[in-house]
Amino acid sequence: MIDYETFCQIQHDRRQGLTLAQIAAARGLHRHTVAHWLARDEYRRRHTRPRPSKLDAFKPDILRWLHTHPLSARQVFQRLREQGYTGGYSILCDYIGYSGDSFHAFRRKSSSCSGGFLPRIPA
Repeated sequence: MIDYETFCQIQHDRRQGLTLAQIAAARGLHRHTVAHWLARDEYRRRHTRPRPSKLDAFKPDILRWLHTHPLSARQVFQRLREQGYTGGYSILCDYIGYSGDSFHAFRRKSSSCSGGFLPRIPA
């Protein structure tokens, strides 16, 4: 899969008279990839279906814990494991928006936070 900018460059190179092999060499692409995108009139990104996360079933519990206790990501992860969560630690950190600091430290905008967002409790 290429990005829109590369698609435009391929089209531009072709209008300049370059051959398939020349475009492929110049862009670092396989000639079949270049041929595929030259056959298209417009750029379309690949559409993938969103997959459910292993974390989805546990999100309400996570939000409840974080809004009632100053838990670290490790503590939340441990609680999830006890409830049968089989997913990874990094997806949990991505969801709650920090890595290792407690929820309350995150709310104070601690500089050691990895950034991200604060999940909200659904209304």
